Amino acid sequence: MKCNLLHLIHEHPAFASQRQLALAAGMDPKQMSRLSRNLLKGLHFETMQSLCLELDCTLDELFSIG
Repeated sequence: MKCNLLHLIHEHPAFASQRQLALAAGMDPKQMSRLSRNLLKGLHFETMQSLCLELDCTLDELFSIG
């Protein structure tokens, strides 16, 4: 599974950095960094929901398989 976080942040005008998104979504910036580099082993459903709400995207857009 691949996280498309960097692409979504780049397209979203409200967030200039991963750190801004992390704080808005209630995540630790270090966790956000690991997620953006596809190094995170797991993620809570609440966190995925927060990211989708903040980025105005779906799980299909946030994650892709392959």
